Amino acid sequence: MTEADWNKSNDVEKLVAFLRRRFGPRKLRLFGCACCRSVWDYFDDETVRRGVECAERCADGDVPADEREAVTAAVKVVAEATPQKLPLYRAVAELLEWKANHTTALNVAREVGIAAHRATGNLETRRDQPGFLRDLFGPLPFRPVPFDSAWGTSTVTALARGIYAERAFDRMPILADALQDAGCDSDDILNHCRAPATHVHGCWVVDLVLSKE
Repeated sequence: MTEADWNKSNDVEKLVAFLRRRFGPRKLRLFGCACCRSVWDYFDDETVRRGVECAERCADGDVPADEREAVTAAVKVVAEATPQKLPLYRAVAELLEWKANHTTALNVAREVGIAAHRATGNLETRRDQPGFLRDLFGPLPFRPVPFDSAWGTSTVTALARGIYAERAFDRMPILADALQDAGCDSDDILNHCRAPATHVHGCWVVDLVLSKE
């Protein structure tokens, strides 16, 4: 796959298969979470929503094992009690357990698409998912994007931390301005921050600023 192919492909399975041996599990887990977030209103049980939120924290290693196990067990109980959403809610439990990263990510993406189609009748329920992958990984599967430590000013870092912690993606253009003020001249970075695209938890630029992998 070339970078041009990556930027235009809508084949989620192909994109994930390409990524699976190039990165650790964190970003693929966050991709699964982003898919869940895209149909957030369909998750009408707070236990399952907390499961998705816990899975996001698990991706960063911020959840003790006993808490993760308890949340996973609670999600499974809800899943078994909700037959019409059983596959989707089980997929959230898989995100929490995370036994096979690329397989789990693809299963979550499929189940989210199925659930959204059932709820809306829209056949294009997975159209945003390739964009989630491109926001998470950017051009990094093909080439490094240098980040000068001088660009990581206190203002830039504080903005990035706020965006990450609060899912405040509306601040991405502000982050671009702060980076440019700090001397950043990377078109890859600045254009991505300013693009009218959907950003998700784990956006590659925010991760770059915060030194997350």
